[in-house]
Amino acid sequence: MADNAMNFLNQAKNRANPFFMYLAFNAAHDPRQSPESYLEKYPVEKIDVPDNFLDQYPFHHEIGCGETLRDEKLAPFPRTENAVKVHRRGYYAIISHLAALEKSGKMKSTYIFFTADNGLAIGHHGLFGKQNMFEHSMKVPLIVTGPGIPPEKRIEAPVYLQDIMPATLGPVSQSRNIFNSEV
Repeated sequence: MADNAMNFLNQAKNRANPFFMYLAFNAAHDPRQSPESYLEKYPVEKIDVPDNFLDQYPFHHEIGCGETLRDEKLAPFPRTENAVKVHRRGYYAIISHLAALEKSGKMKSTYIFFTADNGLAIGHHGLFGKQNMFEHSMKVPLIVTGPGIPPEKRIEAPVYLQDIMPATLGPVSQSRNIFNSEV
């Protein structure tokens, strides 16, 4: 999928017309395999452990997040701060990999929507996966960047992920810049 996307970007860089590309990578799911150059951007000693870190969630068996659950097998029980830092490092590295778009010359004129199905715990409350009812796993990440979007702007309104596609392709996005309006 990445190779096809890079081929498309190589063709699109010579076109004046806008394009739409939808990519649904399996990343940042495990196994997280980032190029070493991206891992180096996040030294383990500079990675924070969540404020609510626990070495083991006291009710992990009761909520079905025990040692046999796939996502929970990624780190030792009890959890260690080092394991959390290493896994968070890999997660940060894999979501930072946008080199092909930068090379195409289209980065500054492209809207990017980064989202996922659920947030991974990766150390919050002693959990690693997303099979829990804590806010960090129920809320999905949504980061939007592109022309006209002020850096560091935060909007606290709830968003339904199914609305992203029609909002970006529909007539509203053609008539005004929906990303500068207040939600």
